[in-house]
Amino acid sequence: MLEPGIKGHAALRVTTENTAKALGSGELPVLATPAVAALIEKACWKSVAQELDMGAGTVGTSLSLAHTAPTPIGMVVYCDCELTAVAELWVIAAVKEETELTADAYSSAEKLDCAFLTLPAGGRVETYLLRRDRYDAILPAGHPLCGRTGVTVGELSRSPLILLWGERERRDLRLRWVEPEPALPVCYVNNEDNATFLVARGLGVSILPRSPEPTYPGQVVRVPIEPPVYHELALAVQDLQEAPPAVRRFVRFAREWFSAREEEEREGSTFSV
Repeated sequence: MLEPGIKGHAALRVTTENTAKALGSGELPVLATPAVAALIEKACWKSVAQELDMGAGTVGTSLSLAHTAPTPIGMVVYCDCELTAVAELWVIAAVKEETELTADAYSSAEKLDCAFLTLPAGGRVETYLLRRDRYDAILPAGHPLCGRTGVTVGELSRSPLILLWGERERRDLRLRWVEPEPALPVCYVNNEDNATFLVARGLGVSILPRSPEPTYPGQVVRVPIEPPVYHELALAVQDLQEAPPAVRRFVRFAREWFSAREEEEREGSTFSV
């Protein structure tokens, strides 16, 4: 366990290979400043290596260094370090926009502690639901379906469809937007704002997750998809019980944060058809 007070030590003999001239940081045959920085990092990472979880490591992110005296070839430089504080630990997480990371891809990414993905998930991973948004049909004002309380995907396929690139990848797996393929054009865009903009200009209809802040009011109308279809965002972990403490904290934080965000949206927003 990482605790303040852990101490470390490292030493380095100056040779022709670690001089400023050899490393390109100067022209003199004295110990190079980059070599000093590497010595400091070596002392630090070795001091805490045995206190880390298996497979974990450290890397320096910030260094304030004053190298005020030259050290000629043949002399030895010593470095002593001490861990003075332990900040909150975080984790390596994969966040891939548009086409979310699949569980199978996550399973093969051994360096990831956890990953955000869209359900349903394949592969042998534990998933924790973070957010569940119902899909709405996005129609231009005046469209024949605007007065409905719900529309089917089949009814939407009679108009040009404007979808997100992510839905193109997930369609066969989860949403099955149109069966068979529509005779009318399907346009794929990279974000919801672009899709809504094109709908507002009367260039087609779209299917998007319900948003707490609808855009283009008066120009587009949202109608629920029937039967309901949901976009489900989850956090995947190989084995939460065996995961490092930082990963367990991150999962707990993510679930609490998304829960609080949804509560704020429920209190501040209403949706009307």
